[in-house]
Amino acid sequence: MERMTRAEFERMTEGAEVVSADEHGPKVLRTSAGLMVKLFRRKRLISSAMWNPYANRFAHAAKRMNESGFASVQVQMVRRVTGLNRDAVFYEELGGEALRSLLNDDASAEKWLAKLAEEMARLHEKGVYFRAMHFGNVLVNVQETGIGYIDVSEMKFYARALSIGMRARNFRPMTRYAEDREGVERFGVQRFVETYMKAAKLIAAEREAFVGTLRKVHEMFAKVAITVPARTNVGAPA
Repeated sequence: MERMTRAEFERMTEGAEVVSADEHGPKVLRTSAGLMVKLFRRKRLISSAMWNPYANRFAHAAKRMNESGFASVQVQMVRRVTGLNRDAVFYEELGGEALRSLLNDDASAEKWLAKLAEEMARLHEKGVYFRAMHFGNVLVNVQETGIGYIDVSEMKFYARALSIGMRARNFRPMTRYAEDREGVERFGVQRFVETYMKAAKLIAAEREAFVGTLRKVHEMFAKVAITVPARTNVGAPA
């Protein structure tokens, strides 16, 4: 990873808006030039971030997502900021609104939750596991084309479609925040799951395994029913 001095970083971010922060300082900035800057710090002295920094993971994941046909940020550069003990990713802002901000708008929630269920099936079929799949990290109306993803540093990519168990466990992040749970409950938990299973083309045995694991993920899914997909009578007489 290339380095930049603290003075260089401060010149590039002079007058920047703090979009997100915690007790350790700013986490995301919006510069006057229109770039977003995400800052990463190593949380433990000994961790995998020593040889695989989160900033590199973020840039790699964003690139993989875009190459796979899913909207994510376009990274401009990744730098280690000497004297600040931070790694910085500079990227173009991805247009759109967080899905969470639209959950109280019934029409928008209807549209985008159905689309997200279908989109999750597509992600899983392509071997993408988004560990931060809560509705603050899902943007909608991205360039008027659909759904986009941010905060992608903890995404995992597999060479084949996700297992049934991993698919079900990837529903856990949307139970983390009350607003997300309530939004899915208003839409209909069974309906959301059904939309996903239909888009994923799960057969009866796969549905049974999927729902069995999903019920253990969170109490929100405890009452999801196992349904059998309708059969198509191919070649039946007219």
